Order: sequence, then C-alpha cells, then structure tokens
Amino acid sequence: MYFGAGDIRTAEFLIQQKIDPVSGEPLEDEQRIARQQLRQVINYAESAACRRAVQLRYFGEVLTGSCHACDNCLEPRATSDWTIQAQQFLSCIARLAQRRERFGASYLIEILRGAQTERVRSRDHESLSVYGIGKAHSVDEWRNLARALLHQGLMSESQDGYSVLSLNEASREILRGERDVAIATVVKPTRERKAAAPTMNAVGEALFETLRKLRKRLADQAGVPPYVIFHDASLREMAQRQPSTLDEFAMIAGVGQAKLARYGSEFITAIKNAIGR
Repeated sequence: MYFGAGDIRTAEFLIQQKIDPVSGEPLEDEQRIARQQLRQVINYAESAACRRAVQLRYFGEVLTGSCHACDNCLEPRATSDWTIQAQQFLSCIARLAQRRERFGASYLIEILRGAQTERVRSRDHESLSVYGIGKAHSVDEWRNLARALLHQGLMSESQDGYSVLSLNEASREILRGERDVAIATVVKPTRERKAAAPTMNAVGEALFETLRKLRKRLADQAGVPPYVIFHDASLREMAQRQPSTLDEFAMIAGVGQAKLARYGSEFITAIKNAIGR
C-alpha cells in the first residue's frame, strides 16, 4: 500500500485551502496539524506492522500479538534485528532532552548521519556523542526505523503538528538492553510493476472476472477487503499465465508463501475449471 506523488500533491493542495474566510490568510496551525496527519497516513500506508495494532495504538489501546487479518499479518515480511540502531536513535532523543531540546525524526536523522548543515552547526549538535554514528545507513532506512518505533509504541510523538519525538517507558527498556527491536524492510514498487497491464483476450477477461468473484467470496468469509486476498494486478497475471501447479502459482507477483499455502490450490482449481483443463 503506497501513496504516489500525485496523491501527495492533491492532499497538499487541499491543505493549502485552509485559509481564513475573511482575511484570506493561511490558517498556519491548522495547516501544520493537517500536514502531520498526512505524514501519519503515509507512514501507516507504508508500515509493515499489523494494521489493527497501529489503529488501536492511535486511540490509546494495545493489541497483543497480531490481528491475523490485515495484509501485513496475512503475508508478513522478513524482519531483521535493529536493536543497536534503535538504541542509537533513542540515545539521540535522550542526548537532546538533556539539553531541553526536542525535534522530529528528520532532524534526528541529520544528526545520526553526520550532516554538515547550518542548523546542526549553529546548535552545536556536532558535539553530541551520537553525531555521525549512523552514517552506514541511508535516510530511508532510518525513516523506516523511526516509523517502526512509533507503530510498535517504542517511542512517542507529539500531536500538535510539530511531530517532535520523546522517550517512553518502552524506549528506556530498549536503552537498558531489556528489549529487542525487529523491523521489516519496506521495498517500494518498481516502475515496471506500475506499468499498465497488457490487454487480455476474451478468455483472459472472463477468467479474470471468475477470479475476482472467488476473491470476493474469500474476502467476505474472512471479513477483510478483497485487496487483502490479492490485488487486481495479481489476478490479471493469473488470468494471463494460467498457472496449473503450485510452483507456477508461486511465480505470480503478490503471491508469498503464506498466500500460496492459504489460497493456491483453490485458485488453481478455479483456473482449471474455467479454461476446461
């Protein structure tokens, strides 16, 4: 689930329409909070965490385990241990807090990566012990970590539009070495995957509709949106390639091990029945 540049531009245009009806001046506080909410929605869309857990945490509730129903739970991504990097990130928050300073993730990443910017130099943040210790990781990798820490409840964020970060009890457990941190690698779709699907013949279109109906039935049974089962792009590829074995089905884009085991046989049977094999 990803936001495209066009989606973000549209949202930004709508945010800019928040103006005083009398003076026509921008309502800066409302625009700032709206931009923070937009960032939160984008982070949610790109998150690898359980969707329901993130939703409940937003309202102050905690879900133990996973929901076993959202796309991230049905097809979990591989995770890696980022405990040391999490300690570095949280240490940066702690060092700044000692100076009675609080900032958002973007500026913390500048410090960790040793950025030579005017605001880093003017605030004497080059003297921090954490300055430059994260050069080995890219900005996107650090952003992915920050997103995971928030969605797992391992640090806190203000909701006033400034998005400044602070430690909570879970953060302190990480810093004391009492809790590990595992995060999933988020891989954005390539340009090739975004390309328009090739046109199909009448047989392929009919098979595509058959697979859509099967997907809808399975989604209704599970109580989830149809895209959680498979996206349209995956169904179109099935209709074009017409896999007849589990090995062939596993080659379809969007089919991981979990979905192969859960849905593979049923979709293969539907394909064979539809084309008369």
